[in-house]
Amino acid sequence: MEQKGDIIGCYQIMSLPHLSFKGFSRAQIESVRIRSDMRELGFGTQLIRHTIEKRRERGCGIFQLTNNKERTEANKFYGKLGLIASHDGYKFFS
Repeated sequence: MEQKGDIIGCYQIMSLPHLSFKGFSRAQIESVRIRSDMRELGFGTQLIRHTIEKRRERGCGIFQLTNNKERTEANKFYGKLGLIASHDGYKFFS
């Protein structure tokens, strides 16, 4: 995401084919970031809504993201956008 030539936000997104949910592709978003001095100005909302719309256009029927449980403000933010905390995830680092 740019404003006046400066990078102010970014995300990583992947479209994953899926067997469940009638074979819909699943959009997985990670690493959502808004520059700290640009937060609380609505850019995060614009960024997430943009990703959802673009993935719908590409046929993704499921939109999901990961977020650290300790990032309570981010979790509230995603909830306000209509995302539901539906699963716990697990990781293994080798």
